Amino acid sequence: MEKESNRTDATAEMLDRWCSGPGFQFTCPEAEEAYKKRAKRIADVIQLKVPDRVPIVPAFGMFPYLDNGFSCQEVFFDHQKAREAWLKTATEFEPDAFSSTLLNGAFFEEIGYRQLRLPGRGVPATSIFQFVEEEYVKAEEFYDSFLNDPSDFLWRIYLPRVCGMLEPFAKFPPLNQSFGYYLGLTSTLSAFGKPEIAGAFEALCKSAARAVQWNEAVAATSREIGSLGFPSAMGGGTHAPFDTIGDFLRGTRGIMLDIRRNPDKLLQAMEKLVPIHIEIGLRAKQSGNPVVSIPLHKGAEGFMSAEQYKIFYWPTLKRSSWD
Repeated sequence: MEKESNRTDATAEMLDRWCSGPGFQFTCPEAEEAYKKRAKRIADVIQLKVPDRVPIVPAFGMFPYLDNGFSCQEVFFDHQKAREAWLKTATEFEPDAFSSTLLNGAFFEEIGYRQLRLPGRGVPATSIFQFVEEEYVKAEEFYDSFLNDPSDFLWRIYLPRVCGMLEPFAKFPPLNQSFGYYLGLTSTLSAFGKPEIAGAFEALCKSAARAVQWNEAVAATSREIGSLGFPSAMGGGTHAPFDTIGDFLRGTRGIMLDIRRNPDKLLQAMEKLVPIHIEIGLRAKQSGNPVVSIPLHKGAEGFMSAEQYKIFYWPTLKRSSWD
């Protein structure tokens, strides 16, 4: 009970700070008052209190762009157009919190990302991006590698499969081979000098620099919308461990087979993801916005039986989002 009380107090403190609008330079006193009212409305719901009214937080998706005369293709490659659409939609519809879908199209295109079809690149220019689900790693190459070293699996197996520009990383030796004093360090890190690996890192750094600029522009727009009196609907995000494996790594078909063929290793892999997802969700603290989005995909009724849900989905989701 003491742990539960401490957790409740900490949540209340975070929400109170968020409701005060720290870091915002509001455009006028009315905007500041509106921000605090809207944020408190959402904070009350999070704490299971009765708000002054039901908060309205639409998932706008592509609506702001299309409603303001832009194609999805335009805004995915031009943040200024997205900014214009966001501002118009927020001030016209006055939601209690604002969020919208926007990806850095140039970054994903430059790294040769295979899991997304971007607007105008495989799907119509007016359409939202489409996720390309595949069985990117087979069960026999996923579980042992991931359980042994998730980071090594990510860099040397997974990313080379889903990012064309990063294919040379598959030839990189495991970093844990550096545990050999100076000889191991020299042997492992010399791989950075191989032309194909060095070229991949150089291209990645260039793309990442553009991504930083994009992220800074998006953050500036969010602050601008906040200064008008509209809180951001999301300070961070995380996933259910089952979804991480089923969406991005094994695919729906793969993970459904794993429930039958590899249940023990699937449970072990999800346990491995719990602390990782907790840390990802805690990034919301850095943003000053404690609201964490957890999209749930394969936990919907119809994907698995109630008994399977109790075994494979709920336990690690609960701990990832609550512990």
